[in-house]
Amino acid sequence: MEQVQSIDQLRQLSAEIRSLHRGFMTNFFIDPVKHGLWIEKNDCHFERIGGTLFIIKRSLGFCNVFYCSTTLDEFSIDLSAFLANHSDTIMMFDIVGRDVQCQPVVELFRAKGCKEATSLVRMTRMTTPMEFVADSTIRRAEEKDVKGISHLLHTYFDEQTEQIPYDKELEDCVSQGHVLVCEEFGAMAGFLIYELNASTLYLRYWFTHPDFRDRKVGSRLLRRFFEDGKDTKRQLFWVIRTNENAIKRYKHYGFAEENMYDFVMRFDNNANKMKENMREQIIKILTELRPEFDFTQEGVDFIEEGMLDSFDMVSLVDSIETEMGVAISGMDVLPENFCTVDAICKTIEKNQK
Repeated sequence: MEQVQSIDQLRQLSAEIRSLHRGFMTNFFIDPVKHGLWIEKNDCHFERIGGTLFIIKRSLGFCNVFYCSTTLDEFSIDLSAFLANHSDTIMMFDIVGRDVQCQPVVELFRAKGCKEATSLVRMTRMTTPMEFVADSTIRRAEEKDVKGISHLLHTYFDEQTEQIPYDKELEDCVSQGHVLVCEEFGAMAGFLIYELNASTLYLRYWFTHPDFRDRKVGSRLLRRFFEDGKDTKRQLFWVIRTNENAIKRYKHYGFAEENMYDFVMRFDNNANKMKENMREQIIKILTELRPEFDFTQEGVDFIEEGMLDSFDMVSLVDSIETEMGVAISGMDVLPENFCTVDAICKTIEKNQK
């Protein structure tokens, strides 16, 4: 890995991939302000492997990785080499685009041992008039609020999937008037951070402190956000696809899901090794329990195929608890949780938490 020295160098490196004229695929779009700050903080690095440029933003304990490449086949080869070079580092990749564009890339990452950390869908609302009533508890953030907002972001947001901004980024947002704070009883009950240009209002972070839930803090912040963007053409943000309650709530405000997704993939070789060791232990326990069957077969339901019965499940749970040091909840002792090696792994992982 080499350190990036300037935005111009990033542009030149990307242009070199385009100049190969073998196609172009990327998840990296230069933002001079944001990426300039990465460079200033000495957190931005690059690595060129074959026909792929990897841009690495280093954080404490992990890296966010972006790429510019040619074809999916060539990227597959280069990605394998890149992951091998950094097998002891947790790597996070965002795959952004329409579903049909993303799926082949997502499957490629899965084949390389990456797991889906989360996935998001973009929701959009075309600007329509909305009644707004001034709220004295909502104000624009000031410089003195930055440390408190930063602390809440690092405490309550996922560092690896949320791409938490630097304090300097927060200061810039505050100076532009793009951070709203809700105060109640002298404490910060919530905040909302957004970006605004001539036509689009983009919600980046929206937070209500757990101590102030059920006080409509979030909805009050959101209405002020709409008021700030009343002269734009649309408002948009990303939401976790599995958060059905949130999606339903946003639809109430007039938002609709777009065919635009962000699949966040995590490469954690140590976790992969632990998972493989767990699988080997489970297969060993199963084989000792019923040596006449082959438990290494993929896609076989042990219960349906008669390889395990209810008495075997009792013995299996006892052996797992004894040999693997985990207590399985009685609520989880169900056939569907022990019908495959993967199902058993998930049951063990659930009961280890």
